[in-house]
Amino acid sequence: MIWTALENKSLLRHYPKTPEIEGVDWALTDFFNALDNHQTADLADAPLIHIVLVKGLMGDHMLNHFKDVKEHFLQQGYEVSVAPTSGTASIKDNAAAIALHLSQINKDIYLLCHSKGGLDALTALENDQQIWPAIKGAILVQTPFDISPVLNSILTGAYPRGKRTTLKEAVYKVSLYLLSAKKACYDLINPNIKPYLKNYHFPFPVIQCVTWSVQPTSWVDSFHKRLSEIDKDVAHDGQFYVHKMLWPCFPNILVGGIDHAQPVVGGYGFQAGHFWEQCLATLKSLPNQA
Repeated sequence: MIWTALENKSLLRHYPKTPEIEGVDWALTDFFNALDNHQTADLADAPLIHIVLVKGLMGDHMLNHFKDVKEHFLQQGYEVSVAPTSGTASIKDNAAAIALHLSQINKDIYLLCHSKGGLDALTALENDQQIWPAIKGAILVQTPFDISPVLNSILTGAYPRGKRTTLKEAVYKVSLYLLSAKKACYDLINPNIKPYLKNYHFPFPVIQCVTWSVQPTSWVDSFHKRLSEIDKDVAHDGQFYVHKMLWPCFPNILVGGIDHAQPVVGGYGFQAGHFWEQCLATLKSLPNQA
């Protein structure tokens, strides 16, 4: 599968009220989309590299989360681990776990982070500069640069909603509390998330991959209908609005047709391993920032 470049006019056909998208690195987006996922891999350095996969919110509770991605890179000869984070822990607690994990790796490290996992990883990297020499780069996929509208609606009732939505979100709220996910969820709604939305500066490259989708692919991690109610005809990936996933301090790649859960659990023919392979190849193409 090759993901085709999507210009603003293509996105606007589906989501005509999307605010102007500023901050997309179109040259890097074209580079990403031009890669043939059956030929991108330069595996000469694979034995020297350790890939760390960083889960997002509730990752522990999603079947086969990162399973295919880990197997894909192991088959290519990379050393791979999943960061020992909790899908229900706060950013602060997960950052500490990531920093400790990275400090114990004796190879060049690339971090591949999904959603909230990107915030966990960025915080770990900022808090522990002693691990910087080993870090060769990080890619964030669907990591928000704003609050989660879905969680804000569920936890605070922030947006207008009908009786059916009110009942559904009440069930979601109770479920999140029963799963002890309160800290993690409140980190993603205002004002708790603000300390983590910074203009980070690292001596290694970091890329944010922003996606948008039209069809939901996962009942547990896609909220297309609710997002359309909150802000109608504005592009999103089933969890976050596109214009609120653009990071001002990193190059942003824009790719369409990828729902929020697909990079970690696949589905509907999506080849998650090949997707992250293209992400890694794109990351490797960038020079260090120092």
